[in-house]
Amino acid sequence: MGSVMIYKDRSQYQFHIKKITPIWDGSSSLNLKRVKDKLEAEGLFNQERKKPIPRIPRKVGVITSKDSAAIKDILTVVNAQCPEMDLVLAYATIQGGGAASNIVQALNWLAMIKDVDAIILARGGGSPEDFMAFNDEELVRAIASSSKPIITGIGHERDVCLVDLVADYRASTPSMAARAVIPDIRELRNGLSSLRTNLVRSYDSYVRRKEKEAEIIRYKAAIVILIAFLVLIMLIFLPRG
Repeated sequence: MGSVMIYKDRSQYQFHIKKITPIWDGSSSLNLKRVKDKLEAEGLFNQERKKPIPRIPRKVGVITSKDSAAIKDILTVVNAQCPEMDLVLAYATIQGGGAASNIVQALNWLAMIKDVDAIILARGGGSPEDFMAFNDEELVRAIASSSKPIITGIGHERDVCLVDLVADYRASTPSMAARAVIPDIRELRNGLSSLRTNLVRSYDSYVRRKEKEAEIIRYKAAIVILIAFLVLIMLIFLPRG
């Protein structure tokens, strides 16, 4: 962070540095690879250990920072797809020192709420160092041991963190994470309408089939009665030998 001074008469630029913020360096990248390889070797990223996302959850927990773009995006999806859905918000620090532990605390709190059937972990975009908390080993292990399915929506499509690899479902953005777990009431209503139509058709077909079967039975019974009547007539009127 700094300011630029322009000297037009000398065609010179001078940059005054006020603050230097460390960025993602080689050692950070090596440490991330070490943690990733370790967790992968333990099978924490295996597909078979991932829990299914409930089709119609009773409540959905959301972990993100307060007043973030992520929560606004999630609420937009909820209002569009299922305004009746109950969200349980667990605001947490998602960047900087202590962020990972803060998120773990939020996870543990949501885990104690019985009717929370799924949890969204979300944040908006940022630089690589902004996502460091989402590569924390403690947080990854907490997600792996969660009894509730976790859906992540971290940054954008290109931003992949270790929590994305261990999550039960990884969405590219907070909005997509919400769409993955929030039922679309319009689709449900259309599905119920189609189901009702199919049931009515099936019932009508069943009734027609039974009516046809009953008609055949009546026809056969009539033939049997007619034959019996003819036999009786023959026995009465035909001369006996």
